[in-house]
Parts: sequence; structure tokens; C-alpha cells
Amino acid sequence: MSSQGNRPFTLAATGDSILTRSVVTREGDPRFNAILERLRDADATLTNLEAVVTDGSSYATPPQAIRDQYQYLAAFPGMVLRCPPALLDELTAMGIDLVSAASNHSRDFGRYGMRSTMRELEDRSIPYAGLGRNLPDARAPAYETTPGGRIGVVSACTSVAPESEAGAPSSLLPGRPGISPLHTNWTYRVTEERLDRIREIGRAVGIDDVRDTWRKQPDSMDETDDTYQFMHMTFESVDDEDDEGISHSLHPPDREAVIAGVREANATADWAVVSIHSHQGPSGTRNVPETPAMLESFARDCIDAGADAVIGSGPHVLRGIEVYDGKPIFYSLGNFFCQFETLDRLPAESFDYFGVEDDRYPSRVFDARYYEDGEPTGNLAYPDYWRTVVATCEFDDDGRIDRIELLPCSLGRTADRPDRGTPIRADDTEAESILDRLTALSEPYGTAIDRVDGIGVIDPS
Repeated sequence: MSSQGNRPFTLAATGDSILTRSVVTREGDPRFNAILERLRDADATLTNLEAVVTDGSSYATPPQAIRDQYQYLAAFPGMVLRCPPALLDELTAMGIDLVSAASNHSRDFGRYGMRSTMRELEDRSIPYAGLGRNLPDARAPAYETTPGGRIGVVSACTSVAPESEAGAPSSLLPGRPGISPLHTNWTYRVTEERLDRIREIGRAVGIDDVRDTWRKQPDSMDETDDTYQFMHMTFESVDDEDDEGISHSLHPPDREAVIAGVREANATADWAVVSIHSHQGPSGTRNVPETPAMLESFARDCIDAGADAVIGSGPHVLRGIEVYDGKPIFYSLGNFFCQFETLDRLPAESFDYFGVEDDRYPSRVFDARYYEDGEPTGNLAYPDYWRTVVATCEFDDDGRIDRIELLPCSLGRTADRPDRGTPIRADDTEAESILDRLTALSEPYGTAIDRVDGIGVIDPS
């Protein structure tokens, strides 16, 4: 409906907000205030809340490290993300108007944590999407009336932690709380010769004899002449070795349900925005700057269904930007807040996972996770993890994107632990590096990014 709004609209968007400690004192820093100015000046500002809002009195439900489960579905084993309720007030004070709440960490404190998150958001009248008391609720758009018109937000997650998806009610039982899922199907593509060998192994080991006794296959996994179900893995034959590899596709019922939500938002609001939390990368990878084909296709389908913008989060790094049919697609805006290291309450599993014997000191868990022989390791040694942009989209009164501005931000990878993970405007050198990286990632989509006073500018015209 955006073309009928007959008024311009400005949307600001950020990546994942893993907010675990107060940042109110940072308002004295001009580099932090530069971000707040962007958030507050927009007609609407959206962030993805990747933490459970709870006071910490409930038990945690961290995902287990399962020996034979190599597909990345859930949150990091042994780690749970908790946002104290009072920090929601700081988010709104920063200018955040709407929240997408579907992520792989949404069940870190079980169903209680989901209900707590919804209650705390509702107590503050913060519209949220992607999390609900049942499946229709989680799928439904969240709405907010802004100076630029009514905005509807649809949110879903492709990295679905076990038991995190919402359930539909029946005539006999209520639904269950959870997220709006976009389950991902994996297909392993090999030549016919290799597929014949895998079939032979299945017969020799006895997999074919017992498979149907422990698993009922969904219709989408029924075998054909070109496919074979080896345990939980679907193999498909291809003609050429160059086409071998791992491919992803979205579970059709989930895909259609989210698209239906986009159409509803488009029908009942001036502006429709889609937020997708996705860790998957191409060829079975995860948390990489490259975007999988399934996400590209789905984002464009959302635009075709009436979305005015698609905002990606999840992989903790920036991904490319595409302007499709006059609408922006941000395949990932990376981290906005990333305050892992000052979590003050962790379950026993966190200490066990990292080999920390004394469970009174959470800092030792993060010492074990982020340092090896005193040197940074893992995400702490990966600069892209600590870089992001705040995207500001200016739409004209015909509903077309007129201008996109990208404010480069640093999360302070080399800062001390109490400061690390909070965004500030990047200095000139780091800003140039961030925009160079984002330009390279966006080039395959035909997107050019100019520079004006240290800010990236996309002119779709």
C-alpha cells in the first residue's frame, strides 16, 4: 500500500541487539550520539532483539552439543543470552520503535523466557513481530503508526532451535508460545555414480531396513529416482561434478505462511517491512559474509508480495545490499550491540562446555571462549564481527526508495571488556574499511555505494 500513502517515509534499521548491560552513560560520547541521532530522526526504527528479556530468576535451557548433529540449527551450545527488562527502556530512549524477536536464542530460557519477553515488550507498548503466544500470533505483522504512515513488520527465523517454534492451537488445546519458523531443508548433491555408492552403503549397513521404523518422512522428503534418503540426509543426483555440494531450500509451508504475512502487512499498512534472522551461508556454511541463494530468492519474493524493505540479521557480519524493484534488501546488518562478555548469569552447561570448574565467575567462561595463551581467538580475532552500519532508508511519496545512507559503526573489538560490544561511529580509517567491504559485497547485486563525509550513500536512480 506504500504507493497510496502519498507521503515520504524514513526507516532506520540495525542488526542484532544483544544488549546485556546499561549504555545510558554513553550519551556523553559524540560518536555514540551520532548513532542516536540517526535512530531518533527516522519515522520508524527497527532492531532485531537477539536476547531473552527476563530478570534472571528462571532456569535457562541452553542447547545441547549433540554428537551427530552437525547442521547448524540452534544457538551456540552452552551460551544463553539474557537482556534485563530495564534495558528495553534504554532501547526505546535510543529511538527504537519496533522489534523483531525471532531468533535462534529466543528459547534460551524456555517457554517462560518467551512469555517474559512478550510481557515486558507489551508492558512498554513496544510492537514486536516473530514471537507469539501461538503460531498465528508469531506469524502476524506488528504495527506502529508513525509520522510517515502506518508500518507493518513481519519477522521469521531460518535458524530454528529445537522446540523454539510456536505451535498452532487446535479445537481441544491452546497453541504454544514460540517464534515464527522458516525451516531450512538441506540437500546433498552428488553425481549418480556417487549416489549409487551411498545407496549401496545404505543397503549394506541396514539403513534401508530400519529407516521407516524410526522416522516418518515429510512429503517433501519422499524419494524419487534422483534422490535418496540416507539417515536424516537427502541426497540428490546431478550430472556434473561441478554441481556437487550442499544446497538449502526453505520448507514450503513456512515460506508460504511468511509470504502471506507480508501480503497482510502490505494490505493493512502504508509500509511493510520484513525481518529475517538467518545464520546459513552458501554450501552449508554459517556466519559468513556471503549470502545463500535461498535467502536471495526469498527476499525478492517478499518484495514481490508487497514488502517495502527486507532487513537481514543473524550471521553477525555484514552482507551485501540489493535494490530490487526499487526496494532495499539488506542481507545482513551484522551486530548492533554485541555484549556477550558481561553476561552475569550463566547456566552450569556454560561452565562445563568451556571447562571452567568454578561456576561463580562468568568472566572465566569468556576468558576461555575468547582467548588462547593470552591472545584473542574466535570472534574476538575476527574484525568483521565488530563492524556494522546503521541503515537509513528514505522513501519518496510514491513508495520508491529515494536514498539510502549507511553510517559505519565500530563495536570496539580492541576496547576493554566493559566497553566492547557497544556501537560508536567508526573513525575515518575504520569507516573507510567498513564501506570498502560493504561495497565489495554489494557489487554482485549491481549496487554502488558512494561516500559523503564518511557516510555511505546509495542512490538507486
